[in-house]
Amino acid sequence: MEELKRQVDKDGSFGPTVEIISPFTARVMKAQLPRGKKAPEIRYKGVTDPNDHLAAYQTHMLMHAVEDEIQCRLFVGTLEGPAVKWFLTLPNGTIDCFKDLAQLFLNAYGGRFQPKKHFTHLFSLKQKEGETNSELVQRWNEAINEVEPMDDKTSIALFMNVLRFTFRATNNEAEYEALIGGIQIALFMKIKHIRLKSDSKLAIGQLKGEMEAKEGRLKRYRDCARTLLGQFESYELIYVPREENEEADMLAKLCRTIPIHMEGMVRQHERICPVWEEAIPVLEISGPGTTWMSPLIQYLEKGELPIDPKEARRVQLMAPKYQLDGEKLYKRTLGGPMLKCLSEREARRILEEVHQGVCSAHQGALTLARKVILQGFYWPTLKKDALELVRKCPTCQAFAPIPGRPSTFYTPVTTAIPFARWGLDLVGPFAQGAGRKKFAIVAIDYFTKTIVDGIKKRLHELGTSWVEELSYVLWAHRTTPRRATGETPFALAYGFEAKVPTEVLVPSTRVEAYTPSLNEQLMEVDSHFTQERRDDAAMKAEEYQRQSKRYHDKKAVVRTFEVGDWVLRKREKSQPTKGGKLAQNWEGPYRVEKVVRTGTYQLATSEGKALDNYWNVEHLKKFYQ
Repeated sequence: MEELKRQVDKDGSFGPTVEIISPFTARVMKAQLPRGKKAPEIRYKGVTDPNDHLAAYQTHMLMHAVEDEIQCRLFVGTLEGPAVKWFLTLPNGTIDCFKDLAQLFLNAYGGRFQPKKHFTHLFSLKQKEGETNSELVQRWNEAINEVEPMDDKTSIALFMNVLRFTFRATNNEAEYEALIGGIQIALFMKIKHIRLKSDSKLAIGQLKGEMEAKEGRLKRYRDCARTLLGQFESYELIYVPREENEEADMLAKLCRTIPIHMEGMVRQHERICPVWEEAIPVLEISGPGTTWMSPLIQYLEKGELPIDPKEARRVQLMAPKYQLDGEKLYKRTLGGPMLKCLSEREARRILEEVHQGVCSAHQGALTLARKVILQGFYWPTLKKDALELVRKCPTCQAFAPIPGRPSTFYTPVTTAIPFARWGLDLVGPFAQGAGRKKFAIVAIDYFTKTIVDGIKKRLHELGTSWVEELSYVLWAHRTTPRRATGETPFALAYGFEAKVPTEVLVPSTRVEAYTPSLNEQLMEVDSHFTQERRDDAAMKAEEYQRQSKRYHDKKAVVRTFEVGDWVLRKREKSQPTKGGKLAQNWEGPYRVEKVVRTGTYQLATSEGKALDNYWNVEHLKKFYQ
């Protein structure tokens, strides 16, 4: 036993020494990891944006004040898969600080990654003028490949469609309108096999033939739906109880009950007459001099009907409502004078004269349609044409009211470096203004706006000596509990509350019971709880931001534009000196030249000259032409 012990002491070890090979230098490898310190719960596999990963990692490190050497060691724990293999291929002993490691990381993955847009970019995808629904669906499928991955439910939710109608309809007629609207969208999307679900027993029963459609209008709805269903290769009709149809029911109540910000998340279609009336080709022109009145005139004058049986049936149904006087067609009314029927060209002239002629006031669409009726004129698409004319009128658009609701969703901002400072160098003094006044530049960011409020309230008493009061305003800010954190900035920085002037005027309990030796001991103990106090405050601040976002987004009406869209710009922002009671609210139009990011755009004039500044969607509205 003694001989074995002497042999072990002589050799000094049981085997060869293992040398640790690492891309880090010896200085980094010798750094002791704090007990219990682990890498943050974020992982990088080489398929996402390396800048996002670095930003999240560095923010976590800054919040916990981690040393540079420890940052290097912990960063390896956030790598997975191909990223780990890349790290192991780095030369031995070449990384001495986190800056070097971050640069190598960006060089390796920054070039190969093409960042994808956030899926909220799909909100800006709208149907262009003249674009069919099938073309929109094709463009939608192409755009999905350019955004971040999302589940099928989110993709479908972004393509939700809502149908509104402005005419009076019974509950059963409204159910038919919704059902037929869904069928039409499915046909536009070139769907061959469809399963239709509705919470209307009447509509499903009549379409299946289990119930009889006795009322005339419901028979027309049923026939229209059956005609459209015949264009599918197969279809299935299913009745769904109302309590199981909540998602569609929410869309049905869009204009009344759910928050208005949902309107920006759906595509809305407005119908001003029953769907079976829209099927009548009232303005279809088949030859020179032919108008929507031609079939009616032929029938009333000569008894001739169109060759198409369906068209002939429509003409026979419409004829009793009209009367022919010579070559002029009139529409009968209930207890009033007959209305002269106009062709498409005459209707356009009448609408323009009533809306923007000599005795006009650029009134709304419904008022415009009523005035045309009162003046004795009629054509089948009067209300629709009035809506289109008012929407595209340049004068009405320039004087349109400014929306009061937010136009984008709220994005909370948090400062990661609370004690950071920045400076600004100015070359030369500012020029003197009128009355030998000198200008000063004051740069204030979002996080210090409360400082400005405090200065403004004391400015009228102090005049030009407001700078001397700045330290007192800052002290008031630092010793006031913030609503977001529930703590004072001073306590979060130092771990205990400051002694304020009021405690000098009237001693508080802690001042009266102050013992220097005991106070030092208590402060030393409390210093160990400072980080926990900061973490609790950070969580409270995040929850406060979430509450603020929910409150803000309930009121938001999202507006988005694409490159090539024409927009108007707020006059008060672009031409602030041209105000007045009679000044227009908007000026332009301008063309969207570039989408800088969601909600921010670069504009160009109608001549193609790009504007220098970027403009937020808050100051823009769509221009119709």
